[in-house]
Amino acid sequence: MYFLQTLPLTRSRQPLQVRHGELIRTLERAGLDSFEALWEMPRDFVEPINQRRGGWSGVSQLTLPQRDGATGLWYLKRQEQQKRYSWRHPFGAPTFRYEIDALRRGVAQGWPSVELQAYGLACTGCRQRALLLTREIAWPTLAAYEHSPVALLHSSASLIAIGQALYALHASGWQHGALFPNHMFVDLQQGCLQLIDFERARKRLFAADAAFADLTQLLRRTSWLDPASLQALLQAYLDKAPRVITRLSRRFPVLAEFSKEFSA
Repeated sequence: MYFLQTLPLTRSRQPLQVRHGELIRTLERAGLDSFEALWEMPRDFVEPINQRRGGWSGVSQLTLPQRDGATGLWYLKRQEQQKRYSWRHPFGAPTFRYEIDALRRGVAQGWPSVELQAYGLACTGCRQRALLLTREIAWPTLAAYEHSPVALLHSSASLIAIGQALYALHASGWQHGALFPNHMFVDLQQGCLQLIDFERARKRLFAADAAFADLTQLLRRTSWLDPASLQALLQAYLDKAPRVITRLSRRFPVLAEFSKEFSA
C-alpha cells in the first residue's frame, strides 16, 4: 500500500493555504482569511457529524459575497482528532490531510475531482485540526437519479464519457476508496464527472485492483440502474479492461451479459 506524500502539520498562526487569488480577496472581505476564523464558523452542519476514534468531522455551507455583488456557495469541511493510521504515521494523521493531498494530486493528473479551493492543517500540542474548502458543484449526484432512472436512458453518450473519466482515474493506478453514487456529481448535458470525498484515496500496485475495488462499491449501491445505462457507464472498462468486468460479473450477474457481448 502506498500513500501520498503528506503535507507537514504547521504550528504557525496562519496555517490557511488559499489556492486562488480572487478567493483570498473574497475571504478577506468576509473576515475569514485565517484558519481560526474559518474554524470558528457556526457549526450548522448539512448532515450529522462523523464521530469516530475520539474525533469528529463535519461539513457546513458557507455563502460568500462575490465581487459582482452576487453570492457563491462553498462547502467547509472541518475535522478534529480524527486520524488515519499507516506505517508512515503510526501515531495517526488527520484523514483530511490525505484528502487534501489527493485533491492536489488530482489537479496535476487531471482526475475528475472537485477543485480544492483552500485548506489548512494545524497542530497545537496534541490537538490536530484540519479544514478544507471546496466550491459548490452545480450538478446533481448520480444518486439523485435513483427514483427517476428513466432520465439516464436518453443520456448514453454522456454516461460513456463519464465512465471514461472514471476509468482515467483507475488507469493511473489510484483508487477513490468511497465510490458511492452520492459522491459522484454528473453533468448529463456535457458528459462530465466530479468526485468528492477523497479521504480514502490510495495508490494500488495494479490499476485493475483499483478499478475492481471502486466498482464493487459502486455496483452494490446502483442496483436500480437499468442494464443499458449501466453498460454505457462501464463501456470504457469493457473496451479497455474487460478482465475487470469479467471478475466483477462473478459478484454481479447482470454484468455477465456484457462480458458475453464483448467476447462475441
